[in-house]
Amino acid sequence: MNCFIHPNKNAVATCTRCGKAMCENCSAYSRHSGICPECRNAEYKQERARLIAERKSRRRWTVFESVLIALIAIFTAAMIAEIGVEALVVMILALIPVPFIIRNALKLKAIRERLMFVEGEITKLDNALGRGIAEI
Repeated sequence: MNCFIHPNKNAVATCTRCGKAMCENCSAYSRHSGICPECRNAEYKQERARLIAERKSRRRWTVFESVLIALIAIFTAAMIAEIGVEALVVMILALIPVPFIIRNALKLKAIRERLMFVEGEITKLDNALGRGIAEI
């Protein structure tokens, strides 16, 4: 049996999902997990769609949080001008959402990095699967 991508190479494994034969190169691409490059590519495309949706959702929250902080800052400045020290309590309470905003920003960064990796892998696999001769 020969590899479904590299027909000139002998198969060393079969995909546990679709049953297609894989050569050493194709099997090694998925760290010998038993998943062929075609099935891995489909997984990456599903993950990309999920990451894009999550990024979009988190961006909406980032805009909301930014507007909220701006309003709290304006309100706090007005209170300091009007009543003084009691405004410090309001300012301290206004800092409560800051860790959540930082966590959201870090999560957005992680999503962006993973999305770049996944898109690179999709491009590489699309090229290899399209040509049928490329090393992955």
